[in-house]
Amino acid sequence: MGIQLYGKQVLSDLTLTHGSGGNLMGLPLERLGIDFIVLGGRAPGETFIDVSGGASVVPVAASALCVLAPKINIITRLSPWCLKPAHIARIGANLDRLSRGRWQLLLDFADTSYAAVAPSMAELSDFAFEVIDTIHGHWRGPVDHDGHFVRSVGRIVGPRPEDPLPKILIELPPEAIEYAGALSDRISGIVVESGNVKSSAGMQDLLHSPVVVRDTTMAANAIVDTLALPADRRPIAGTADSVCDQLMDLMAKANTGNLVVSFPALTTNEIRLFAESLAPQLRPSTTANDIGMEC
Repeated sequence: MGIQLYGKQVLSDLTLTHGSGGNLMGLPLERLGIDFIVLGGRAPGETFIDVSGGASVVPVAASALCVLAPKINIITRLSPWCLKPAHIARIGANLDRLSRGRWQLLLDFADTSYAAVAPSMAELSDFAFEVIDTIHGHWRGPVDHDGHFVRSVGRIVGPRPEDPLPKILIELPPEAIEYAGALSDRISGIVVESGNVKSSAGMQDLLHSPVVVRDTTMAANAIVDTLALPADRRPIAGTADSVCDQLMDLMAKANTGNLVVSFPALTTNEIRLFAESLAPQLRPSTTANDIGMEC
C-alpha cells in the first residue's frame, strides 16, 4: 500500500505541510503505515502541461526520500512523451544507487495531454515495448538504437547501477489495456485507475484511487465539487470508514491487493487522516511485494 503525491504537490523546496508535524521530509514516514510513495503525475482536472515531465522536481524529491526514508520504497512516475529513454535511464541509475534497490520506475503512457502525438491504441504497446527496451539498453551500456518510434545513441552519464534494472510499472489508457499482455515479460504490473477496475490477466496490477477524506461525507463532497472534475474522474469521497469500504470493494473487483492512494485536494490534515484512520483498516488487504518490491 502506498500514497501518490502529484507533481504539483512535490514542491521545488521539498516541503509539504503535515499539520503540526512539519513537512513531508521531516515526517517519520514509517509511521504512515505505507510501503511505498509514488512521486509525480497530473492531478485530476489539472490542465497545466509540465513540459519537463517531472524531469527536475520529481527526481530531486525522490533522491531526498531515498536518503531520508530508508524503509520506504520509491516509485517515480515519469513521462515517456517528455523524457527520452537515455534521460529516464540516467535518472534511474542515480535513484537506484541512492536507494540501494528500493527504487522503481512507473512509465505513464496514459496522459491525455499527449493524445495528438501518441500512436494508435494498437501500436501503443509496440511504442512502450521500444521505450522499455531502449531504457534497458542504456542501463547495460552504450546504445545505438534507431527504431520505429525511438532513436537513441550513446551511454548514460552518471553512477553506473550495481544491479539490473527492476521490472517497470506502466500506466496505459483504459482502451489500450487489452494490448498490455505483449509487455508482460518486461513489466511487473500496470496501474489501473479506480474508475476502470477491469484487471489485466496475468499481471499484478496496482490500483490507483484518488480520495478526499473528511470528518463528514458532506464536507468531503463539498471539497470534490470545488475541484470541477469530469463525472468519470471524481475521487472517492467521504469519511475514513466509508472511503475504506469503497477502496476494499474496488480492490476486490480489480482482483488486486496492491493499492496507491492520492489526494487531489491535499490539505494539512489529509495525510494525518489517512495514516490514523485508513491505513490501519486497509493494511490487512494490501501488499507491496506483488508489484516487484521488497518491504
